[in-house]
Amino acid sequence: MKVKVLLDYVDKYTYMYNKVGQIIEMTEERFEEINKKRTFVEKIDKKPTKKRKSRKKDVDDCLLVDGVNIRDLQTEDNENKEEE
Repeated sequence: MKVKVLLDYVDKYTYMYNKVGQIIEMTEERFEEINKKRTFVEKIDKKPTKKRKSRKKDVDDCLLVDGVNIRDLQTEDNENKEEE
């Protein structure tokens, strides 16, 4: 799992110096061991929030038929009806 370092510490097994704000990978067991006496690291959510696309763009993409926008065809039909 990925965790974010909250307090600087030196890992007693790897002898790596981990700084505040650093993102590191560790097992659940190691996470529990490190945070046993004091909170040094916190879990990071696996699912980042997704930004939603503009609906208008999605709708316009759906309206394309053979590279022609259906809205353009509809306006041409309306113009032809008005001329008659």
